[in-house]
Amino acid sequence: MDWRPIVMEIPFFRDQTNLLNSIALLRNARLDQFFLFLDYFDTLYFAMILIPIIWIGISDRWGLRVAILLIFSALLNYHLKHLFDFPRPIVASPHLPMLSFNDPGFPSGAAQTATLLSGLLIYAWKNPWAWVIAISYTTLICFSRLYLGVHYPFDILGGIAIGLALLFIYTTSIEYIEKFLKKQGRGFCVLISVLFCFLYEFFLPSPQGSRLIGAFLGFAVGAYASLLFSFYPTQPRPVWTRTSHVAVTIMGLFILLFLTPRYTPSLVQTLILSLWISLGAYPLCETVVGD
Repeated sequence: MDWRPIVMEIPFFRDQTNLLNSIALLRNARLDQFFLFLDYFDTLYFAMILIPIIWIGISDRWGLRVAILLIFSALLNYHLKHLFDFPRPIVASPHLPMLSFNDPGFPSGAAQTATLLSGLLIYAWKNPWAWVIAISYTTLICFSRLYLGVHYPFDILGGIAIGLALLFIYTTSIEYIEKFLKKQGRGFCVLISVLFCFLYEFFLPSPQGSRLIGAFLGFAVGAYASLLFSFYPTQPRPVWTRTSHVAVTIMGLFILLFLTPRYTPSLVQTLILSLWISLGAYPLCETVVGD
């Protein structure tokens, strides 16, 4: 295989490839299973567990924040990947990857998401354990992408840098954004959300973008309707109540996911899933499980 075009595209190509080959020498059956398991943290299934835990189990306000931030992060990552269009290691080293992906490699979405979530944990939970958990989580996720051979180190560094940039933008602007939106009213918020989704789908249509836009629209409309009809609890709930509500919500998500016909458009599928979290889960949980 002629590597010259790849060498020209990827900074420090040979050094990065040598490092990946060195890491591949560490592989064994137990480590393989562990790092393959970590790949689930970069899938829809992880989001289907994480968002209900935050939204239903901790705070609907924080749930909405995290959901919207993750959606915008994923949209940005998707467009940056196709802007730079850097190949993954499988193009030059087919023997390296333990998993196969068709999209470009830079920046790493897993590293970007892990960095963003870890930063949010530290920002929201003022506790030394937040740093321990955040650093451990980010390190494991980032190293797993190298161990599995699905990213170059440069991809990981790019994902971390963009995750930190998004975290900085969020922490410095969220207070002003929420004050502005509160002043404009809920109707304005949902109108802007619908308009954004329409414009995105019109100008930047793509399967991945549609999937994310469907989730964004569902969360926006669901949160608006739930606040309008006072579905969200206003008083602290016992741990058992929150835990059982989260369990019901997650089970409902997987039931909806597997019962949705395969030919359903991705936008519609994620719209249904996000509406379940933001609108349908609370009333049903109170009816079935109670307070």
